[in-house]
Amino acid sequence: MRTIYNYYFLSIIFVLLTMSTTRLSAQTYKQMLEPVWITNTSTQLTEDVVITTNEQILNENTFKLNREIRVARKNLNEHELIKSDHVVELSRYQYLITLKRAANRSNNQNEFKSFLLDTLPVLEPVFEDIDQVDDLYAAIRKDTFNGRLEALPSVL
Repeated sequence: MRTIYNYYFLSIIFVLLTMSTTRLSAQTYKQMLEPVWITNTSTQLTEDVVITTNEQILNENTFKLNREIRVARKNLNEHELIKSDHVVELSRYQYLITLKRAANRSNNQNEFKSFLLDTLPVLEPVFEDIDQVDDLYAAIRKDTFNGRLEALPSVL
């Protein structure tokens, strides 16, 4: 009979110790999950930076979009595009990816422009020049998957 009480007493102690240990580890785990806010010093992006990126795309004959995206991914400097009613954070990488998506998902220059204006309405003054948008579409489209598929019959 005495051994039953010993086992009973030891099991109660074991349960209490297990509960307290679980509670302590749960608190430690909760502290580990607290959010960590990482801030990046950002410079102000004016429309000139977007215009210079567009000019770089248009002026280089050997412009490779995927290479520029890889380079921009390594240098993820976020820029703030500040307008009167809202602030948009945009990096060169995000801008190039948006251009690539717009060119890949559109079949002509009008769809390209409307996709860009829907995605980045803050940049509407930049995309008002229709000739530049058409040239930008042609330069970006050749480096997208659908653009390569369209060029395939001409190669064969």
